[in-house]
Amino acid sequence: MSVPVPKVGQTYTCYDDGKITESRRFEVTIEKVVTPDKVDKEILDQWKADKKECDWLYADKTDYFIFSEPFEDEEQQVFVRTVYGKWFSLGFWASLLIVE
Repeated sequence: MSVPVPKVGQTYTCYDDGKITESRRFEVTIEKVVTPDKVDKEILDQWKADKKECDWLYADKTDYFIFSEPFEDEEQQVFVRTVYGKWFSLGFWASLLIVE
């Protein structure tokens, strides 16, 4: 069962590395939602690489790429679907996005 698509402008809770503890909790605000056919090649390549490395986590297909606003001197996060229908970000600073 897939969780809903986050809304642009809304703030959501995230958990660093998907570990749901208070010490790993932070918030992100969604900047944009992009369909796979409109995402740039760099992001698409990163998704393919992360998917290959973590095939137990990232789904083979994603309906959207979810971009957060940059926060706390960190880079913007990009979330894609997991094999469980949730949202998890790409790259080193990976986190689970909670959308209810």
